[in-house]
Amino acid sequence: MWNELAAVVAPVLLIAGVGALWVRSGAAYPAEFIGRLVMNIGAPALIVHTLSRVSFDFQQLQQVILVALCVLLVLGLLGYGLARYMDQKVASMLPSVLFSNSGNMGLPLCFFAFGDVGLALAMGFFLVTFCAHFTLGMLMMTHGRGRLSEQLREQLRQPVLYAFALGLSLAVFEWTLPVWANNTLGLLAGMTIPLMLLTLGVSLASMKITDWPRASAFSVLRVAGGFITAWLVCELVGVTDPTVRGVILLQAMMPAAVFNYLLALRYDREPQAVASIVVLSTLLSLLLIPVLLSQYL
Repeated sequence: MWNELAAVVAPVLLIAGVGALWVRSGAAYPAEFIGRLVMNIGAPALIVHTLSRVSFDFQQLQQVILVALCVLLVLGLLGYGLARYMDQKVASMLPSVLFSNSGNMGLPLCFFAFGDVGLALAMGFFLVTFCAHFTLGMLMMTHGRGRLSEQLREQLRQPVLYAFALGLSLAVFEWTLPVWANNTLGLLAGMTIPLMLLTLGVSLASMKITDWPRASAFSVLRVAGGFITAWLVCELVGVTDPTVRGVILLQAMMPAAVFNYLLALRYDREPQAVASIVVLSTLLSLLLIPVLLSQYL
């Protein structure tokens, strides 16, 4: 079992560690360029390439999306209550509870743990989080600043949305891509997960934890709250397939997304507090992930 756990967790830790060591050495890392490269080219290619060649039950994908929406709703209510109870600004703290690192960290873990099918299902959870982040998340961040319409237009320009629609169409109608197109997408998709993990390591290396009680409370809600909520919803809606259930629980317990910090920095929404939640929730998630995976490997 330990070898199987290491096969899933070690690549994530090692590649993220390379990114952290790279930036710690003083070497330049064009994080903004890499981020745009991944989101505009790599991730769309990965989505289309994976969905076009993997067979899975679409009812399972619907279950993943349903649970993801329920997790967002429940954590939104709990996060709002916690922020008010601790006398914190909701617009600053709530996004870190709602929006997890289901892309940079969740997709690689689901791929290593459950293979191509797990990766395809994990994309459903990622898409829900991604869309919510660029709509509800931006609404909270830009509240009173007159920028929401601009961000919504930006959301509609995101290639991952159209890549997901294309990939699903290929899977539903059993269309086959030309060999040249499939090979090209495969090469582009291959760079995506390593770059995601390198960028994760680079981002985490530049953050520090401040105000441990606050960071701990919101981190526990993000990771443990996400897991418990997803588990309860899986029980209620009858998610029994081990792969589907494993993907959902793994994605639900992902830490706060690094992008929360970048937005908090951009819109001056207590970036240091958000950075603390991102770092601490990541550490907590890494401690609990092996416990979860031990039940499925």
